Amino acid sequence: MRETPPFALNPLDTTFVPPKPKNSVEDERVLALEADGRAIYTRKYDGYYVSAVVTGGRARLYTRGIARDITANFPHLVEELEGIRFPRGGSLFCAELVIDDRGSDNRELVSRIVLARPDAAAILQLEQGFAGLRVFNTLILGNEDVAPKTNAERLAIVREMITYRANKVLPAEVIKLPFAEAQKLVRKNKWEGLVIYDASKPTAYGIDAEGPDNPPRPNGCWKWKPTSEDDFIAIGWEKGSNGGKHENRMGKLQLAQIHPVTCAQIPCGEVGTGFSDKERDIFANDRMYPCVVQVEYERRFAPRAMSRGRVQTALCNPRFVRIRDDKPARHCLLPPELAAAVQSFTKK
Repeated sequence: MRETPPFALNPLDTTFVPPKPKNSVEDERVLALEADGRAIYTRKYDGYYVSAVVTGGRARLYTRGIARDITANFPHLVEELEGIRFPRGGSLFCAELVIDDRGSDNRELVSRIVLARPDAAAILQLEQGFAGLRVFNTLILGNEDVAPKTNAERLAIVREMITYRANKVLPAEVIKLPFAEAQKLVRKNKWEGLVIYDASKPTAYGIDAEGPDNPPRPNGCWKWKPTSEDDFIAIGWEKGSNGGKHENRMGKLQLAQIHPVTCAQIPCGEVGTGFSDKERDIFANDRMYPCVVQVEYERRFAPRAMSRGRVQTALCNPRFVRIRDDKPARHCLLPPELAAAVQSFTKK
């Protein structure tokens, strides 16, 4: 166990990269964990990731990626964090900014608040609701690197440190149900999904923002959603069809991801649904690209050949979800199994 973190906390080192869950997991694997008593289910929130850092009794909030300081946009959360009795020395917690909208997460409003100036962020929250902070992990506690501790141990630390006596800063909700019942609860409440932990596994973080394997996705942590989703690089756009509703707007986005081994940009087809008219107008601008977008889909097709020796792996029934302002394009990686299939296909 390292006694001190290998990166600065105040201000947060821009090379620090927090972990993320793996994008998918087979039901059989989850059920095996459950039978062994090692499965932990928490609600997955549809918000905006932040690293909450507390040093010397002072709290600061940083975005993922370039670690932009957004503390001034959320003074009510900072006040609550500074009222919690943390161990002496620096601590870092992984959390999600959320706003509840009649039981659902309003990710669009949270994103607007994050990107606004502090004065505009205050007005937005006064008018439309104050953001909450759901804490789901800790990596540094009292200057001790606790990433090697098990998921069960770190979740227990979060529940101990972040008590329910708070108003807006709360631990992530643990779902104490069998997997099948937890899935039904997600669908019933229209939540984004679950985060599934192997209670016995550690986590990891990165300290090289340029590395090809960032963000780290440790074994033992997965996300489950009623539909699959991933983040893609939008590399360009096409106009809508002539005479159609969107002939003067963006009709489709061209998508790609980075191969984690070769670092080549692999085309991933197109997405043309899920956009508002305003979003179509925004995307009809060459200066937008490249940018990162989140896309839902039913499944991914096997790799197939394109012109000039390129390979494509398209999506089945893709639907645009949102722009990912908090994620750089270099973090949009092909899933490992698909990356292996692409390599096998290109060797034929």
